[in-house]
Amino acid sequence: MQERLASVKSMRIIYSLIITTILSGCVSFAPTQKPDEALSGEKSYVYGQFYLEDSKGALHMNMGLIIENLKTKKRTNMPFSTDRKPTLISLEPGEYKVKGLVYASATNNAIAENMFPPSKLTKRFLLEPGKAYYLIDMHAKSSTALGFGSASQSWTLESIRDNFTETTNILRSEFRESEKLQYVRAL
Repeated sequence: MQERLASVKSMRIIYSLIITTILSGCVSFAPTQKPDEALSGEKSYVYGQFYLEDSKGALHMNMGLIIENLKTKKRTNMPFSTDRKPTLISLEPGEYKVKGLVYASATNNAIAENMFPPSKLTKRFLLEPGKAYYLIDMHAKSSTALGFGSASQSWTLESIRDNFTETTNILRSEFRESEKLQYVRAL
């Protein structure tokens, strides 16, 4: 009888996790440019160092910077990375705004969003073709604690730094076609 109750409890937990996964939205992260990929003078790019220090727990967590096109209202989630290299993504030219952060599970199921209050970080910026726009450098930590029948995730934003010169120099040295672009600050 005890074994049967334990089995029923386990199945309830599994079913609730499956239902939660199905009901929660999936987070789509923008593809990052690879150092050996061609860069186009017709596109706009944004970059920065978005480092996610992930705990060595059982579940990896994901995090992204939410960037919104002000005309189309399309949101792009710029992914954080577990290495300290700059992240570069392409966006259509237009007017944008940094909105906040999105938090996701290892399977990219949306867990939460945190919108930034008005500040220098959330001001509007215009992206023109042939330019790479520096946003900011962010360092965050994530951790997962597993308990009996549950998991608890947490994220902490450790620092936000303006490190334009160093991050730009690293990006230029790593991307083979970096000379095609002009590098400027977005914010």
